[in-house]
Amino acid sequence: MSIAVLDKAFTILEVMARTGRPLGLSDRGGEYRLSGRLGSLREYGRDEAVRDKALPLMRELHAEFDETVNLGLLEGIYIRYAHVLETTQPLRWIVKPGARDQFHTTALGRAIVAHLPAEQQSRLLTKACASLPARGRAAARAKLERELAATRDRGYALEEQE
Repeated sequence: MSIAVLDKAFTILEVMARTGRPLGLSDRGGEYRLSGRLGSLREYGRDEAVRDKALPLMRELHAEFDETVNLGLLEGIYIRYAHVLETTQPLRWIVKPGARDQFHTTALGRAIVAHLPAEQQSRLLTKACASLPARGRAAARAKLERELAATRDRGYALEEQE
């Protein structure tokens, strides 16, 4: 395979990453988009500034506690992991940068949302609870509201085998 072929392939991928939307090809039907793994390359560049600011503190925490340290960004009802420093301990949950979880399913997400303005927090709770069965939705929302209030008061969220 020649270097020119690789150069063209990377040029196409770079254009697709910059546009952030599916692209059509004039001589073929359908649309083409980046896979999740390739899409994460676009996010990696976008996260560089926040990662550079957070990295000194992340390294300090990692060195002091030898626990996994995650940097996450709130995107809608999801937390997207922008950077991860893994613990050296043998038993751990491995999260890759670019992975996403609903905010209410992780301590990181609850810690972020607990400190948002009340109106924004309420909108996120409504969206997050919308997929729950109607019968238990109100109780689940009330429980999450209590957990967010406790998180805000404590200054940190608890991760309990999630």
